Amino acid sequence: MEDNSMSSYALVLFRSDLRLKDNPALKAALDQSLQIIPLYMHSGSLGGASKLWLQHSLNSLQESIRTLESDLLIFDTNAGESFLEYIDLLAERLDFKHIFWNRRYEPENIQVDTEMK
Repeated sequence: MEDNSMSSYALVLFRSDLRLKDNPALKAALDQSLQIIPLYMHSGSLGGASKLWLQHSLNSLQESIRTLESDLLIFDTNAGESFLEYIDLLAERLDFKHIFWNRRYEPENIQVDTEMK
């Protein structure tokens, strides 16, 4: 009998791309038969309408992620904690070996992604 259980975990970062369909980072993790740990990384302050849109979008994303038998974690970079420290803490607690994210092309985001890499 073949064992189809997923034994390795991967953190999949969601930032401005809040979708499962055609999501390159998610697809790469699932193609490797990795069980995903989805994390939304929020940064910056938002106005009222943007906050409402974001909350609705995150609720929708959470419902979709539950079909993958997982739950969305949310990290707010405005809370004062370093994102890289948070990733280290998650790695200790959740024992993931891989991190996937979609490339961003804005100069300030390229620097953040380079530091994470």
